[in-house]
Amino acid sequence: MIWKFARNISHSYVTFATSVAVICLSVGFILMQREDASYLKGQRIAANAEIRQTANELREKLFGMGLVAERLAAFARNNDTYSQEAIDQIGGQLVRHHPEVISVALAPDLVVSHVTPRTGNQKVVGTIYWQVPGQFVGIARAYRDRAPVFVGPINLLQGGRGYILRYPVFKPGKYSDTGNFWGVVSVVLAEKGLLPARAADPHTGELPPRVALREISRDGRPRQHLAGDPSVFASNPVTETISVVGGHWQIAAVPAGGWAAHSPRSPWIVGSAALISILLASAILMIRHYAVKSHETFNVLSHAIESLEEGFLLFDRDNKLLMANKRVAEYYRIAPEKLVPGLPYDEMVRHAIRRQPAETVEGTVVELPGAEVTLNAEMAEMAEAEDGVQQLVDGRWLKTSNAVTPEGYIVGVRFDVSAQKSAQLAAEAATRQQSEFLSTVSHELRTPLTAIAGRAAFLAKAGNLPASKQLMAAIRKDEPDLAEIENLAQAQIESIAGQGQKIINASELLLSLVNDLLDWAKAEGSELKVVPEVVLANDIAVNIVDEMKIQAQAKGLSLICMCAPARVMADPSRLRQVIYNLVGNAIKFTNKGTITVTVRNKGARVIIGVEDTGVGIAQENIDMIFERFKQVDGSDTRSFGGFGLGLTIARRIVELHGGRLTVTSKLGEGSRFEFDLPKASAAASQAATKAAEKAEREARTAAALAEHEADDSSLETART
Repeated sequence: MIWKFARNISHSYVTFATSVAVICLSVGFILMQREDASYLKGQRIAANAEIRQTANELREKLFGMGLVAERLAAFARNNDTYSQEAIDQIGGQLVRHHPEVISVALAPDLVVSHVTPRTGNQKVVGTIYWQVPGQFVGIARAYRDRAPVFVGPINLLQGGRGYILRYPVFKPGKYSDTGNFWGVVSVVLAEKGLLPARAADPHTGELPPRVALREISRDGRPRQHLAGDPSVFASNPVTETISVVGGHWQIAAVPAGGWAAHSPRSPWIVGSAALISILLASAILMIRHYAVKSHETFNVLSHAIESLEEGFLLFDRDNKLLMANKRVAEYYRIAPEKLVPGLPYDEMVRHAIRRQPAETVEGTVVELPGAEVTLNAEMAEMAEAEDGVQQLVDGRWLKTSNAVTPEGYIVGVRFDVSAQKSAQLAAEAATRQQSEFLSTVSHELRTPLTAIAGRAAFLAKAGNLPASKQLMAAIRKDEPDLAEIENLAQAQIESIAGQGQKIINASELLLSLVNDLLDWAKAEGSELKVVPEVVLANDIAVNIVDEMKIQAQAKGLSLICMCAPARVMADPSRLRQVIYNLVGNAIKFTNKGTITVTVRNKGARVIIGVEDTGVGIAQENIDMIFERFKQVDGSDTRSFGGFGLGLTIARRIVELHGGRLTVTSKLGEGSRFEFDLPKASAAASQAATKAAEKAEREARTAAALAEHEADDSSLETART
């Protein structure tokens, strides 16, 4: 009955129609994404093709320019005199093959003596380069680098703008292997000849990609823009680097209209998917309309009962089930197919009340000897239960209410009060835990405060100290003994210093406890923050082991570190806090044996562990040690000291780094705490290394400047 109504026809059809629409739209969305990705891929392929073509043309063109410049340089090195015909013969080949090359010129001693072709370039002959600053910059760079340099676009002596390949020429010297500077060979290229313009696609009318060119250094930093729109480099371009004329160039390309967010066909795909979704959903909803009409009367009662948030039951005079809603199946742990009319009430109660001698095995009720459960028995149990609240087999709490109709039928309502009951029990447990925790806090804070107050009282009345009295007695003697007074004064100083040191020790302990409380409060309020950076986990572990080795040796423990080099992304201060806490706990709870700190790499993670041979932890208390307000043993914690918040804070710090803190332990044999951190990427590690090297260089420079200033200051002082 109600179990049949649960399979609501209207709801099923609406769900089915919605599912079909969502599936169709999802398929359309996926197809649109694939089309967009394919279209973007096509754009990148076209841009790559354009770059490759441009790169090949540039290589060919610049190779020819460089080859001609090299031949002329070799000609100049091997000949003291050279004719215009020879220059025309060598340079003319380049000009004929590449009409965009304006001229090829020789400038011994930086004075232009020959140029080819001569037509249109006569005014260049006789130019003294060092008198033309705009021209001399590139020559100076070529001389300095002792390598060809490509500069531009710059204003040309012939008029207009263009690019110039400066090829420095050095002749072998008599006393120098490097040679003497002879002059320079210059190859001039028209401004529009470096990146030739391309026409639109004759078939589609699509404009060619926008291409830009710039010179870069060996480490990839831009040096100078050469051609094209500089904004291309800021538009997520496709790039390619080529090595030409002694330098490195980067070519970039983007589509003429920029990268398209969507394919032109995407709207058609979305529209088609939406239309299909509407048609299918409309057809399903139309079928649903006629189905709902035929079941409308039958569903009124079922909907009313099914809408109840509580479990509803109706039994006949023989205590057999007539109707029940889905909440009953959930509460009584009965499979829906077994919750059918005619089910005896006692069959249901066996599943509900924990105290009844029955159990469920794979959905079958197995009755134990002596199990006689009837409605009247359950009523008696309810009467005995406080407020009619009973606990079910699965741990939930139900409040039951039954009533008898005038016809003798029994109506029952079941309320799930598990949340309220759990909240009540949790509140009671939290109150107990807080009381225990506050007791621990009071005890731990009182210990250092008592020490501070006691030592401060001694210092406030230093005159009453035995050493002070002895010193004053020695001073008041008729013939004071200076040696004795000096010894007594030293004893007085040591006594006061000892009291002060004990105050400092107690203050540091108190500060540590307060810091633990503050960190725990931040962790509870989500205010605990980490700032990850690239750090060497093994260095931090080694430093902590070195710092705490004396503390371990004082207890007769061996503290060792087995750490592999490992770079992690972590907040260094928080990582140090976690390792320091784990090592401190290991020393605290270990009376003999060894404590081992390990750092190892495991795939993309770095595993950091602290293992001891201490008292260990019982398995039933493993989870408890990480909970707030809970400690494995309050008395032990007080005997060892501390609030017991360290592991709670450590776990929160590790979780903020995206890791997990775990523990494996055996009572009486020791424990191993282990957590993982993300390994720093190669790029991040390289950046960190460069930053460290830069910082080291700056530190050395600053130290040198400081030393120089100190020397100057000393010299000035000596003079005065």
